Amino acid sequence: MSTSPLPNLGDTIFRSIALLLAAAMPLIIPLWQGVDLTLWPSLSSYWRTPAQALFILSNAATAFYFFTQPSWRVPAILLTALTAFSLDFFPNAHNLLAVAFFVSCIAPLWQNAHSVRFKLVYPFVLSALLLAHSLLLAEIVAIEILVIHQMIKLGRVWQVLIKRNLP
Repeated sequence: MSTSPLPNLGDTIFRSIALLLAAAMPLIIPLWQGVDLTLWPSLSSYWRTPAQALFILSNAATAFYFFTQPSWRVPAILLTALTAFSLDFFPNAHNLLAVAFFVSCIAPLWQNAHSVRFKLVYPFVLSALLLAHSLLLAEIVAIEILVIHQMIKLGRVWQVLIKRNLP
């Protein structure tokens, strides 16, 4: 696992905003547009609603965030690609990329499991059990687990930045 230099304050603020957007998007969109599993069985199906811009913005910010971390570059590429290939015009490619994105997140979660207080790779993998109930719910839980993982890591960066800047 390679280590990258500590980001500066501006980068850390951007990363914090990206994580807040990533955490909020899967909750805001269904609350805003409604939850009808026949119309919108997944987060991607909300592409067909006025929430499309929020979906794209959140995925773009999250992918950019992932690109800043070497072990998260494959998920970043897959997230960018699944956003580019809409469910309406490229359903098979989109669904394949969505599955590949979630599966590709397992390796970096596992690599970082030793440094995170809770081994979030386990609840992340177990979130797939929710597919029996709802694809939308499984996606939301998996995304929130990814955000929690990244927030724990980013919290450590904030701690170092604060210590570095204290008199």
